[in-house]
Amino acid sequence: MLAGASGMTYRELMSEKVFKPADMEHTVENDALAIIPHRTAGYGKSESGNLRRAVYRDVSKNLPAGSYLSTVTDLVRFAIAFFDNKLGISKSRKLILTPSGVPKLIVKDSTEAMNSDYGFGVKISEINGYIVASHTGGQAGTATVLLTLRDEQGYVAIMTNLTKSHYSGKSLHELAFEIAEIILES
Repeated sequence: MLAGASGMTYRELMSEKVFKPADMEHTVENDALAIIPHRTAGYGKSESGNLRRAVYRDVSKNLPAGSYLSTVTDLVRFAIAFFDNKLGISKSRKLILTPSGVPKLIVKDSTEAMNSDYGFGVKISEINGYIVASHTGGQAGTATVLLTLRDEQGYVAIMTNLTKSHYSGKSLHELAFEIAEIILES
Protein backbone atom coordinates (compact mmCIF):
# COMPACT_ATOMS: atom_id res chain seq x y z
CA MET A 1 0.00 0.00 0.00
CA LEU A 2 2.81 2.43 0.90
CA ALA A 3 4.65 1.69 -2.32
CA GLY A 4 1.50 2.24 -4.40
CA ALA A 5 0.57 5.49 -2.66
CA SER A 6 4.09 6.94 -2.81
CA GLY A 7 5.17 5.71 -6.22
CA MET A 8 8.37 4.37 -4.61
CA THR A 9 9.47 0.89 -3.70
CA TYR A 10 9.38 0.11 0.00
CA ARG A 11 13.21 0.28 0.12
CA GLU A 12 13.23 3.72 -1.54
CA LEU A 13 10.45 4.98 0.71
CA MET A 14 12.23 3.96 3.90
CA SER A 15 15.54 5.36 2.69
CA GLU A 16 14.23 8.70 1.44
CA LYS A 17 11.43 9.39 3.93
CA VAL A 18 12.77 7.85 7.15
CA PHE A 19 16.44 6.86 7.27
CA LYS A 20 17.98 9.86 5.47
CA PRO A 21 15.89 12.61 7.18
CA ALA A 22 16.56 10.98 10.57
CA ASP A 23 20.31 10.60 9.86
CA MET A 24 20.05 6.87 10.56
CA GLU A 25 23.50 6.05 9.21
CA HIS A 26 23.78 2.51 10.55
CA THR A 27 20.38 1.04 9.69
CA VAL A 28 20.64 -1.52 6.89
CA GLU A 29 18.64 -4.31 5.34
CA ASN A 30 19.12 -7.64 7.07
CA ASP A 31 20.49 -9.66 4.17
CA ALA A 32 20.88 -13.11 5.72
CA LEU A 33 23.81 -14.05 3.49
CA ALA A 34 25.75 -10.76 3.50
CA ILE A 35 28.69 -9.99 5.78
CA ILE A 36 27.43 -6.94 7.68
CA PRO A 37 29.97 -5.16 9.90
CA HIS A 38 29.08 -5.28 13.61
CA ARG A 39 26.18 -7.72 13.13
CA THR A 40 25.86 -9.84 16.25
CA ALA A 41 24.71 -13.42 16.58
CA GLY A 42 21.29 -13.90 18.11
CA TYR A 43 20.71 -16.09 21.15
CA GLY A 44 17.84 -17.67 22.99
CA LYS A 45 17.43 -19.99 25.92
CA SER A 46 16.63 -23.69 25.88
CA GLU A 47 13.80 -25.11 28.00
CA SER A 48 16.38 -25.84 30.70
CA GLY A 49 17.54 -22.20 30.62
CA ASN A 50 20.85 -22.76 28.81
CA LEU A 51 22.01 -20.08 26.39
CA ARG A 52 21.88 -21.25 22.76
CA ARG A 53 22.09 -19.78 19.29
CA ALA A 54 18.69 -18.49 18.22
CA VAL A 55 16.69 -20.48 15.73
CA TYR A 56 17.66 -19.36 12.23
CA ARG A 57 14.99 -17.38 10.44
CA ASP A 58 15.69 -15.61 7.15
CA VAL A 59 13.70 -12.34 7.28
CA SER A 60 15.56 -10.68 4.42
CA LYS A 61 12.62 -11.09 2.04
CA ASN A 62 10.17 -9.35 4.38
CA LEU A 63 11.42 -5.79 4.91
CA PRO A 64 8.28 -4.32 6.50
CA ALA A 65 8.21 -7.02 9.19
CA GLY A 66 11.54 -6.55 10.91
CA SER A 67 14.13 -7.06 8.25
CA TYR A 68 16.29 -4.07 9.10
CA LEU A 69 19.33 -4.06 11.36
CA SER A 70 19.92 -0.95 13.41
CA THR A 71 21.67 0.53 16.44
CA VAL A 72 20.43 2.21 19.61
CA THR A 73 21.88 5.47 18.27
CA ASP A 74 19.79 5.20 15.12
CA LEU A 75 16.67 4.35 17.13
CA VAL A 76 17.13 7.53 19.15
CA ARG A 77 17.78 9.49 15.93
CA PHE A 78 14.49 8.14 14.62
CA ALA A 79 12.64 9.29 17.76
CA ILE A 80 14.19 12.76 17.57
CA ALA A 81 13.31 13.08 13.87
CA PHE A 82 9.76 11.89 14.59
CA PHE A 83 9.17 14.55 17.26
CA ASP A 84 11.08 17.30 15.40
CA ASN A 85 8.86 16.70 12.32
CA LYS A 86 11.82 15.78 10.11
CA LEU A 87 9.80 12.88 8.72
CA GLY A 88 7.04 15.12 7.32
CA ILE A 89 4.20 13.37 9.10
CA SER A 90 2.91 16.07 11.46
CA LYS A 91 -0.76 15.26 10.72
CA SER A 92 -0.25 11.53 11.23
CA ARG A 93 1.88 12.01 14.35
CA LYS A 94 -1.14 13.07 16.41
CA LEU A 95 -3.00 9.88 15.41
CA ILE A 96 0.06 7.77 16.18
CA LEU A 97 0.34 9.27 19.66
CA THR A 98 -3.36 9.22 20.60
CA PRO A 99 -4.77 6.10 22.28
CA SER A 100 -7.17 4.55 19.82
CA GLY A 101 -9.86 3.57 22.29
CA VAL A 102 -10.32 0.32 20.37
CA PRO A 103 -11.24 -2.36 22.88
CA LYS A 104 -8.51 -4.80 23.84
CA LEU A 105 -9.20 -8.49 23.55
CA ILE A 106 -11.46 -9.67 26.32
CA VAL A 107 -9.60 -11.79 28.84
CA LYS A 108 -11.10 -15.21 29.53
CA ASP A 109 -13.69 -15.07 32.33
CA SER A 110 -13.84 -11.25 32.08
CA THR A 111 -17.14 -9.59 31.36
CA GLU A 112 -15.81 -6.25 30.17
CA ALA A 113 -13.25 -5.09 27.65
CA MET A 114 -10.80 -2.34 28.51
CA ASN A 115 -10.03 0.47 26.08
CA SER A 116 -6.69 0.15 24.37
CA ASP A 117 -3.75 2.27 25.43
CA TYR A 118 -2.25 1.98 21.95
CA GLY A 119 -2.09 4.70 19.37
CA PHE A 120 -1.34 3.65 15.81
CA GLY A 121 1.73 1.49 16.45
CA VAL A 122 2.90 2.78 19.84
CA LYS A 123 1.83 2.20 23.43
CA ILE A 124 0.81 5.38 25.25
CA SER A 125 1.54 5.40 28.98
CA GLU A 126 2.27 7.78 31.81
CA ILE A 127 5.17 8.02 34.27
CA ASN A 128 4.79 10.49 37.12
CA GLY A 129 2.44 12.65 35.03
CA TYR A 130 4.61 12.59 31.89
CA ILE A 131 3.27 11.14 28.64
CA VAL A 132 5.34 8.23 27.34
CA ALA A 133 5.20 6.59 23.91
CA SER A 134 6.91 3.23 23.50
CA HIS A 135 7.25 0.36 21.09
CA THR A 136 8.83 -3.06 21.42
CA GLY A 137 10.01 -5.44 18.77
CA GLY A 138 11.83 -8.67 18.38
CA GLN A 139 12.30 -11.92 16.60
CA ALA A 140 14.45 -14.99 17.09
CA GLY A 141 17.67 -13.74 18.66
CA THR A 142 16.76 -10.12 19.27
CA ALA A 143 14.60 -7.89 21.45
CA THR A 144 14.25 -4.10 21.29
CA VAL A 145 12.39 -1.29 23.01
CA LEU A 146 12.21 2.43 22.20
CA LEU A 147 10.61 4.71 24.77
CA THR A 148 10.13 8.46 24.40
CA LEU A 149 9.36 11.05 27.04
CA ARG A 150 7.63 13.52 24.75
CA ASP A 151 7.50 16.55 27.00
CA GLU A 152 11.03 16.13 28.34
CA GLN A 153 12.68 15.16 25.05
CA GLY A 154 14.15 12.10 26.71
CA TYR A 155 14.64 8.81 24.92
CA VAL A 156 15.44 5.29 26.06
CA ALA A 157 16.55 2.71 23.48
CA ILE A 158 17.52 -0.81 24.46
CA MET A 159 18.59 -3.56 22.08
CA THR A 160 19.78 -7.03 22.92
CA ASN A 161 20.70 -10.12 20.96
CA LEU A 162 18.69 -12.40 23.24
CA THR A 163 15.16 -13.56 22.42
CA LYS A 164 12.49 -12.43 24.93
CA SER A 165 15.09 -10.82 27.13
CA HIS A 166 14.56 -10.38 30.86
CA TYR A 167 17.03 -8.86 33.31
CA SER A 168 16.57 -9.51 37.00
CA GLY A 169 13.10 -10.81 36.18
CA LYS A 170 12.09 -7.65 34.29
CA SER A 171 11.16 -7.34 30.64
CA LEU A 172 13.00 -4.82 28.46
CA HIS A 173 9.86 -2.68 28.52
CA GLU A 174 9.84 -2.63 32.33
CA LEU A 175 13.57 -1.88 32.36
CA ALA A 176 13.06 1.03 29.93
CA PHE A 177 10.38 2.45 32.23
CA GLU A 178 12.73 2.26 35.22
CA ILE A 179 15.43 4.09 33.24
CA ALA A 180 12.86 6.72 32.22
CA GLU A 181 11.93 7.25 35.87
CA ILE A 182 15.62 7.88 36.66
CA ILE A 183 15.80 10.40 33.79
CA LEU A 184 12.74 12.22 35.10
CA GLU A 185 14.12 12.35 38.65
CA SER A 186 17.35 14.03 37.53
